[in-house]
Amino acid sequence: MVAYTIKQTKAFTILYLSGQLTHKDHRTFAEIISRIAAGGERHVIADVGALTDIDSSGLGMLVVANEIAEKHGGEFRLRHASEHIKAQASRVHADQIMTID
Repeated sequence: MVAYTIKQTKAFTILYLSGQLTHKDHRTFAEIISRIAAGGERHVIADVGALTDIDSSGLGMLVVANEIAEKHGGEFRLRHASEHIKAQASRVHADQIMTID
């Protein structure tokens, strides 16, 4: 199960994710995106350094968040991705859709 905190800076909203981001977290992630969107933020950094695992559904949620940000003229990027997360993203070509640091 994923846990999160949101921090606002002048330029970005930083979304700190920890635990596992899997298909079970769809409702929670939709809530996260709604909270960010309600604040009018379009520039989001998702810090995934504390994620221990992610499945294809979890990656899909991140891709959707990226699409929403781009649709509204913003950007969405992943920060502190582990080698495991980078490999998962590469496997489904998510690394070609969004920025992964």
